[in-house]
Amino acid sequence: MSIGFLEANLPKDKFNTYVFDFSLEKVNPYTERKRLKTFFADLDINVFGISSALSFNYPYARKTAEIIKELIPRAKIVLGGCHASMTACKILGENDNIDFILKGEAEFSFPALLDYFKSNLSEDALSLVPGLVYRRNNSIMENPAVITQDLDSIKPVNYRKMRLEDYVKAGYRYGTNNFGLSAPLWISRGCPYGCTFCSASIMNGRKVRYHSIEYVIKLIKHLYEKENVRTFTIIDDNFTFDRAYVKKFCFEVKKLGFKDINIVAPNGVRIDRLDQETLKLMYEAGWRVLMVAIETDNEKIMQKMDKKIDLKEVPGKIAMIKRAGFKVHSNFILGFPGASRGDIKKTIDYACRLELDMVGFPKFQPLPGTKMFDELCSNGEIDEDFLPVEYNEKSKYAPKGIKTQMLDKLQRNAYLLFYLRHPASILLLFENYSIKHLLGYIRRVIIGKS
Repeated sequence: MSIGFLEANLPKDKFNTYVFDFSLEKVNPYTERKRLKTFFADLDINVFGISSALSFNYPYARKTAEIIKELIPRAKIVLGGCHASMTACKILGENDNIDFILKGEAEFSFPALLDYFKSNLSEDALSLVPGLVYRRNNSIMENPAVITQDLDSIKPVNYRKMRLEDYVKAGYRYGTNNFGLSAPLWISRGCPYGCTFCSASIMNGRKVRYHSIEYVIKLIKHLYEKENVRTFTIIDDNFTFDRAYVKKFCFEVKKLGFKDINIVAPNGVRIDRLDQETLKLMYEAGWRVLMVAIETDNEKIMQKMDKKIDLKEVPGKIAMIKRAGFKVHSNFILGFPGASRGDIKKTIDYACRLELDMVGFPKFQPLPGTKMFDELCSNGEIDEDFLPVEYNEKSKYAPKGIKTQMLDKLQRNAYLLFYLRHPASILLLFENYSIKHLLGYIRRVIIGKS
C-alpha cells in the first residue's frame, strides 16, 4: 500500500514511474541477480525507491541496492518504510549503496526530493525535505519528519495500476474469508498507545487521523462498482479508536445498499473500544469476523507491553462480540521478554479456554527502534545489529531461561492444542487462507521445517 500511495501522489506531468514488487514477481535478489540485472538494464531510471517496511526484509532491500549501484552507479537510491525509518542513521552509516532515506509518511516528501534531483539547487535545499536523512560533509543529516494532518489531501491508490487482481491470483487474502475480490484500505493513521513491542505510534504519531467519511465512501463505491471489489480489508493500526467515526462509517456503508460486501480489519481492533451499539452497526455494514488484539493473559507481561488492557474484561467482551453474531479471532505473543516457560504454557491454555474461533500464536520479535528492542540491547540480550525473522519462522530470540528450540516447540504445541480442542475452527483456516499458504504454514510451524 505504501508504494501505491507514493506512486499515486507523484505529479504525472513531471515523473514517469514503474512499480516492481519482488514478492509478486517471485524474485529473490540473492539468488536471481542475473535476472535483476537484465530487468534493470532495460529501464531508463535515474531514481530507485526501495521499501524496507519490515525488518526481516531489510537484507533483500540492501542486496537490491547493491545490484542497482553495480549496474547503474549514477542512480540515486532512496530507502523508505518502517524499518528504514526506525534505523535510518544506522543504515546510512553502514551502507554506501543507499543515498537517502525518507522517514515516516512520504507522500509529499518523496516528490519534494525528486524535485530537488531535477533542479540545480544547492545541497542546502535538502534541509527542506521533511523526514529526509542524508549525508553531507562526512556527516549524516536528519530532517524532522512531518505528519500529514489532512489525510484527504493524499490521493488514493490506483489499484488497477498496482495490479490488484494479480495479487489476488497470487494468493493475497489478508484477513479475508474468500469473499470475492479483496482490496486493502488505509483509512486512519496513528496510534495513541505506546506498546513497547510496536512501532506504529513512532512511525505515524500518537494522534489518530482519519480520512473524511466522504473520501472513504467514495473510494469504496468506486472499488465496488468499477473494480468489482467485494471484500474491503482495513489495514489500520487502530481503526476503532474513535467510536463515533466508526459508527458514522458503518451507517454510511450500510446506506450504499451493497448486500454482498465483507469488511475485515485483520491488524486487530482494541477490545476495550467495542460496545454493543458499535458491534451492531459493524455487523450491519458487512463485518462478520473481528480480530481482537489481546496478546497475553499475564498481568506482568501486559504491563511490560504497556498495552493497557484490563484482562478481567476480556472474557465478557468476547462473549458480547459472539452474541452480536461475529466470529472472533485473536493473537497471543509467545516468548515476550520476562516470560517463563510456565507463563507461556498458561497463556496457551488461556487462549484455548476463551470463546475464540481462530487464534494465532506469533513469537515475539524484537523490532529495531522500539522500546523493547532498546531495552534488550541495554540488557545485553541482543545486539544492535539484530534483525528479526518472520513471526512463524525458526526463532532467533527467546527470553532468558528458554532456548529458541523450546520456544519453537511451544508454538507448535499451542497450535496443535487449540485446533484439537476446536476442530470446527479448522474449516475457518480454509476459508481464510489458500491451500498453498496453509501447507507452507503447516510445514514451518507444525512440522517445524523451514
